[in-house]
Amino acid sequence: MARFKITATVTMTVAREIEAPTKEEAESIFYDGSYSDIIEDADEIYITGVSTDHVEKTTTDYEVHITEIEYDLDEEDGNPDLPKDLTIWVESYVDKYGSYFDNVVYDAIEEEVGFPVKNFKYKVLSSR
Repeated sequence: MARFKITATVTMTVAREIEAPTKEEAESIFYDGSYSDIIEDADEIYITGVSTDHVEKTTTDYEVHITEIEYDLDEEDGNPDLPKDLTIWVESYVDKYGSYFDNVVYDAIEEEVGFPVKNFKYKVLSSR
């Protein structure tokens, strides 16, 4: 599943009754604080419009078939029974054609099996 960051502009009408000696002082009290304070202190809020300003794809999930996995094992690791082939889903902030994608796959293999990897080959099967 891909992830997207959506930036939108929300237009709203805010109403608040304020007791003050003058219109100017009432307005000063109304604006005395942050936008969050104005909304929090409002008696009524009406959203009058929402428009999307920008949609940015932030991640994509790739199904990756990995073969010829060589592990970087120490003598202390012994000879564990580790897979030479894997098919896993990898979440990536980078495009599958970028050079950094190799690192994403590398990290995913290590996370899956719990041991460091020396070398491997892979093919992207699908994305979502």
